[in-house]
Amino acid sequence: MSEFQENENKPLNPTETATVVILTIFFGAMIFASLFKEFSIYKLSVPIFIVSWAVLLMIHEFGHAIMAKLVGWHVDKVSIGTGRLIGVKKICGLETEFRAIPLSGYVLPRPADLVKPQLKNFLIYFAGPGIELFLVAVLWSFTGSEVLFQRQPELWIITIQTFCSAAVFGAFVNLIPLPFESGHGKKTPSDGLGMILSWQIPDSEYAKWIEKD
Repeated sequence: MSEFQENENKPLNPTETATVVILTIFFGAMIFASLFKEFSIYKLSVPIFIVSWAVLLMIHEFGHAIMAKLVGWHVDKVSIGTGRLIGVKKICGLETEFRAIPLSGYVLPRPADLVKPQLKNFLIYFAGPGIELFLVAVLWSFTGSEVLFQRQPELWIITIQTFCSAAVFGAFVNLIPLPFESGHGKKTPSDGLGMILSWQIPDSEYAKWIEKD
């Protein structure tokens, strides 16, 4: 393990925790100052989007994990956020780590058999953006197009519209088939690229994952 990885995996010390809290308060104050200068209820979509993104990040990653369990695979870890480790908890029997910056995350699934592993891997990759789009479809079916697409001043409508916008944006970004840096000098595929690559991995490679058990 590199020094970078060792430092990343250490929990925040008291000084780092205080720094994160102070910076969060500072930037939060700046956002709210901007919101209340010539206040408009539509400006509340900014903090709502930020909160929605953090909530959707958890939903997205657990979408991967739930699908892995449904197809009979193991889930070694669920990671929420990037940067320094804040803490680790068991959620629904899954080891879940929380990191300082809630921008992205990952799940470490592992096959338990060689029954259609390519299809199962594809479904696991799709489940993250898929669950976000599913939530949008559910909200759309309950509220209708008038609520979802028309500009209206009610806070609950703005909240639903902003949440759906964050979900669609997050799903779209994750479905773009591109690799990105994981922070450890390795390239990790986006969900879209992972869905494509799943079909190109031979059974022998999936067998190696099983042998690591």
